[in-house]
This record gives sequence, C-alpha cells and structure tokens, in this order.
Amino acid sequence: APSTRIESGESCKKLYGPYLLYCNSGANADELWTDARAKSATERRAWPYDWLENAELYPQKSSRGSVKGHLTIRDPLKPQLDSAGAWIGLAHPDKGGNWQSESKRYQHWSKVDAKGDFEIPNVRPGTYTLYAFTDGAVGEFEQPGANVKPGLNPTGELVWNVPRVGKSLAWEIGVPDRRATEFRKGNDYFHGYVWTNFSKELKSPLIYTIGKSNPATDWNFAQGAYLVNGKPVSWPWQVHFPLATVPSSGNARLVIAWASSESARMEINVNGKSIGRPIYPPNGGGNALLREGIHAKYGLSQIDIPVSLLKQGNNVLTLTQGRNDSPANHVMYDYLALEMP
Repeated sequence: APSTRIESGESCKKLYGPYLLYCNSGANADELWTDARAKSATERRAWPYDWLENAELYPQKSSRGSVKGHLTIRDPLKPQLDSAGAWIGLAHPDKGGNWQSESKRYQHWSKVDAKGDFEIPNVRPGTYTLYAFTDGAVGEFEQPGANVKPGLNPTGELVWNVPRVGKSLAWEIGVPDRRATEFRKGNDYFHGYVWTNFSKELKSPLIYTIGKSNPATDWNFAQGAYLVNGKPVSWPWQVHFPLATVPSSGNARLVIAWASSESARMEINVNGKSIGRPIYPPNGGGNALLREGIHAKYGLSQIDIPVSLLKQGNNVLTLTQGRNDSPANHVMYDYLALEMP
C-alpha cells in the first residue's frame, strides 16, 4: 500500500472501516464457506450502515450520491471492443498523482454491465475524477470535474476514444489486461527468488519472432537481470518482425503497457540503433517480482519511432532493462504493439 503524505498545514480526516470479523460454525468446510458468503452478501446490502452516525466522516445513505451513465469505447484499430465488464470509478488523487497510489481520500468503483450502462452507488459527496479501464484496451479513460451530490448524478453518454496515431498494427504481443499471466510462467510465478532461474532456463538474448513464437512459452513474465557467475548483467530481449513496406516519412509508435516495474530504466534499440533516450516506466514500485506477484501498478508508455529506423524485410527491436544493481529490478509486460503510420 502507498504511504500517505500530509503536507504541513493540510487538514485530512479519513475513516477506515467499519470492519467485520465473522466467526461461524458448521458441520464441514463447505457449510462454513456457504454461510460466510451469505453473511458477506447480507452485509454488502446493508452498507452504508445506518448505525454508524458521524455526518462528517461517515455520511448516511440519504446523504450520498449515485452516479449513473453509459460508457462507449471507440478504438479505430479494434472496432469490436466494447465497454462490457469495464471497471469505472471515482477518485481524487493529488495533482500530478495517480489513483493507484491514492490513499488519503476515498475511492468508489463499480463495473459496467453488458449493455454499457453503469451505476456507482453510495458515493460520498465531493468532486472527483472519473476513471475507467477494461481488458482489451490500453490506457484508461479519465474525466475530471465529476461533482457528486446526494441523490442521482447522471453522467449521460461517456465516450472513451482510445488514442491512436497509426493506421494499422504491425504486430502485438500479449493481451491488455494489466497482468502478465499470459506469458511464460505467468501462472507459476509465486516462488521466492524466482529470478535466479531465468539464466538457467532462458537464453540471452531472449528472442521472440512475430508469427512464430508463442507468448505462453517464449516471452517470460518478467524481465530483470541475467545472472552470470552469480552477478546480475543486462538481459536484452529481441522482437524479430517483418515489414512488407515502410512509409517514406513519419513515425511508427511502440506501445508498451507495463504490468509492473521496479527501479527500471529501459533502453530501446531498433535495428541496432538507439531511439536516443531511456524509457522510465510510469507508476513504478511495489516490487511484484520480489513479492511473488504477477502485477503491481499499471503504467503505459507510447514511444514514437522514426520510420527511418525501420526497413523493408526483417527488423529487430531490442529491449534492455539497464539498472542491474539489484537482480530484483525488473519490468513485467502487460502488452506490446507497433502501430504503423
């Protein structure tokens, strides 16, 4: 969990709870589980509780608002994408902050139904930013200035236009879902010091060939250091891909969605030439690799690549994590794609 920072002179009050510790009894484990689930459902229906009376810290149901609307997602390169099952929520991070690290204020989240409709119930009054994200789409929807008052707060039609600069996708690796589960060891990551096995099981460089390689076996769930005689060294990963034609001018766009990053500095080369600057994945921290996780905080990098670095025929994209002072420094990829102009 992120630390909470309160500036000098800043007033901050937040109620944590109420909490319920439920101890039940039954003839067997299945009976205990069924009873516990029923109790959980009952408490969810009763929330917010009317027996906790503190108008400032815990508004009653009648003093809270409901936010309702419809969400449409438009992605010119994936026109079949819709908003069913998307998470949609209200948060109020500090200026320049991110809702994933917000712990000082309250957040309210719900899911979009199969028709694209949503309701976020029992929201504390206040001004929020409205966010949405979903499997299949990179990035997230963001609309500031959502003023919530007691009662119904309709948003009307919300349209999330997924930003694209390219006219087509040259290739994709992975599925945008904020996790690295579809990659090698993506369902077998919960082992201590798992990075010590990378150099035993995988080659350097790791090579992934578009059209031939399989993400479940050929793209590891995490890229960190490569151990040579017990010492961490850089471990380059290569994406080999063909291009039938290359435009004479303009930029391609490399899209990288990060499922996790820890003290990472990514060095990117195209056909042996650097793009000219390192990439620092946003929203890093949490150290999912050390803590035996498959994701931490999500980040997105969209990197313009001059088409002069590309060529007709076979191309090689090289990704190297350049900070090797700790073998636990790493990135986990959620999704990669190359958009062509």
